[in-house]
Amino acid sequence: VVFAVWGSSSEVRLRFQGTDAIKERVDVWSANAAMIKAHPFFGVGWHHNSELSHAYYESLGTKGFESHAHNNVLDQWASTGLVGVIAFLWLNISLIWVAYSIYKNTHDLLWRSLGLGLLGAWFCLHINGLTQANWWDAKVLHQLGWATALSIEVHSRFVRRKR
Repeated sequence: VVFAVWGSSSEVRLRFQGTDAIKERVDVWSANAAMIKAHPFFGVGWHHNSELSHAYYESLGTKGFESHAHNNVLDQWASTGLVGVIAFLWLNISLIWVAYSIYKNTHDLLWRSLGLGLLGAWFCLHINGLTQANWWDAKVLHQLGWATALSIEVHSRFVRRKR
């Protein structure tokens, strides 16, 4: 009820007036898809897809949202190519598996909760990553580094304990 009332307020209408976020995303996704098509195996270079989106729009004679891909997989593929996106997918699948195994392989409530929390966090990161590239912002990368290190350390402790 609170959300419905707030959502129908003039404040919210004013905030979203004149924005076309979906069209902007589709434009930048199209630009990155063209980069993938032109450089499928090794990409255009780490984080160079943002600056190259301007040239893409110029070649079409249009103006568009000049930015990174706003999608984790598209961003990785456009900037690092097929080689990079395979490594990216391997890393993320491995981290999800590590979090699941922390959750599944212990009966201690604290560690089981940590595993479930990490598992949920990785899934939320990738759901958010459908419309945003999370691997650009330094603050996010620091958090990802800490979560990755924590996941690997806790998992390795459980593996050692089982031996």
